[in-house]
Amino acid sequence: MEIEIAAEKLPFLEKAVNWVQSKGYNDIKAVLDEFEAPKSFTQSSTNSLIAPDITGISMGRKCYFEVALKSDNERQVVNKWKLLSYLAGNKQGKLIIFAPHGHKAFAKRIIEITKFMAEILPL
Repeated sequence: MEIEIAAEKLPFLEKAVNWVQSKGYNDIKAVLDEFEAPKSFTQSSTNSLIAPDITGISMGRKCYFEVALKSDNERQVVNKWKLLSYLAGNKQGKLIIFAPHGHKAFAKRIIEITKFMAEILPL
């Protein structure tokens, strides 16, 4: 099974990868063609794949990066971010969520409701 990326997310992913590279992260993996794909996980209840948009390592710590776009399927977004936040915490890393203009309130609301650790950056 392969992870599908919405066409409207692609330009934001490219900007996010540029940011990650500019901050000096190593071993960058992304769901873009020119990069190796990040490791994906299968959600047992729905048998669907969950994969971070981007991963990178800084000072030996694995960080996960997501581009937040408003979604009708909030439950899926919450499950994905909750898993990535948990994984980042286990590896002393971070979950960083890039919020393009017009999507920040959506990302902020989810993080406030679920109370998991994540940093929101404008994109």
